[in-house]
Amino acid sequence: MPFVIAGLTYSAIGVSIAFGFVCLAQGLYFIADMVEEHVVLAKRIIRYCIIGVLIAHALLFFLEELPWLELSVGVAAHLVYSMLLIQFPVVELTDLWFILSTMFAIGNHALWFRYFLLNWYSYGDMFGIFLLCVWLVPFWFFVSLSANESSLPFDHPAEAAGKKKRVNLPALIWRLLSKFLPMRQQTQKLL
Repeated sequence: MPFVIAGLTYSAIGVSIAFGFVCLAQGLYFIADMVEEHVVLAKRIIRYCIIGVLIAHALLFFLEELPWLELSVGVAAHLVYSMLLIQFPVVELTDLWFILSTMFAIGNHALWFRYFLLNWYSYGDMFGIFLLCVWLVPFWFFVSLSANESSLPFDHPAEAAGKKKRVNLPALIWRLLSKFLPMRQQTQKLL
């Protein structure tokens, strides 16, 4: 009999995890849809998140005495993230600020991960720092990539002035796929 209860327990855990993933996916879809509809509000939220994270970094340095290297890289990363707001919601993959922000996001995560491997903190402390100080702003930028699709070309002064055209991420992926992968051609029947 204990095997049946254990089987039911593990089955319930598996179903709970599956429901958790479905709820997470639905929440991400809802947030992406809201960002697409309200680009200006999303930009304001990202700006306030960056300011809040910078304040949190200062408080962690002065009150918690966390290491200056990890905190200074976090501050530099969020200053670079703030430069992405200049052209928001347009994301250019070849833009210097995008490349730097990607490098800083990976480096910031790696530094904090190394620090928490070498120093013992509770799971809640580690999760709080990772969620709010490392992942929050890059997550918002990732979710707001869908807003790039709905932005009109004349919304951006650089494009209206006739400067180089910006390419959004889905269009770039589609262009690369269509260039390197053979496409099936439609044949028309003659009657």
